[in-house]
Amino acid sequence: ILNGVNNVIGPVVDIYQPATQSIADKGLFFSRLSGDNLFQVALEISRSKGLSKILAEPTLTTLTGQPAEFLSGGEYPVPVPDDSGTRIQFKEYGVGLKFIPTILDKSRINLDLNISVSEINGSNNVTVSTDGTSQVIVVPSLNKRSASSTVELADGQTIGIAGLIQDNVSEVMSKLPGLGDIPILGALFRSQEFISGQSELVIFVTPHLAQPIAEEDIRLPTDSFVPPNDLEFYLLGKMEGDKAAPTGIRRHNLRGGFDGVKFGHQL
Repeated sequence: ILNGVNNVIGPVVDIYQPATQSIADKGLFFSRLSGDNLFQVALEISRSKGLSKILAEPTLTTLTGQPAEFLSGGEYPVPVPDDSGTRIQFKEYGVGLKFIPTILDKSRINLDLNISVSEINGSNNVTVSTDGTSQVIVVPSLNKRSASSTVELADGQTIGIAGLIQDNVSEVMSKLPGLGDIPILGALFRSQEFISGQSELVIFVTPHLAQPIAEEDIRLPTDSFVPPNDLEFYLLGKMEGDKAAPTGIRRHNLRGGFDGVKFGHQL
């Protein structure tokens, strides 16, 4: 703060203006995050305020060049005609993820992504009558949102795929039983309300390179197993040999015996 003669009055305060960060409103877009900390903080804040919901958090492991897929949902039956009549074929719905990774070098991964989210819509059902019978099969429809792309990421880098926006409009009617059904006058005893909502599907993918385990760190249950020699197996009835060979006993190529003494069977 300066007075009229340009003298400083009061303490000096450093002013810090953070850089403005924004995402353009362009429907489908891609954004890369160098770490997961900012993403986790933003996600937890939106969840605590009821603004977001996690549909699935799958973790898949595969080899380079090999496909992997994940589905969290279910299947519904669909009648399909064939030569013998009608057979049932099941269609999948839910949150699905398919990808093919290709390792470019020790820190970069190429990902071929195919992501879809679908749900059953009962308002657009299709009725199918079976041949030769009076049975009717109701086949539901699906609301589906999907995205596919090929991206190149570093190990541990996160990519966000967004822009899959869905508008929902519903009508809610409230009325008094009986009075609300009266022609013309029934409008006085009922009310209509239209509810509209908009939801956006945002997908985050983070690839990681699985490092191989060092050979010296690999241990098998049979590493400490010592086969019994003839004396231990036939005379003592042991199924496993001693961990440390006692003095006076010599083992050669997993075969035992006292020095100068032969026993057991020779094959």
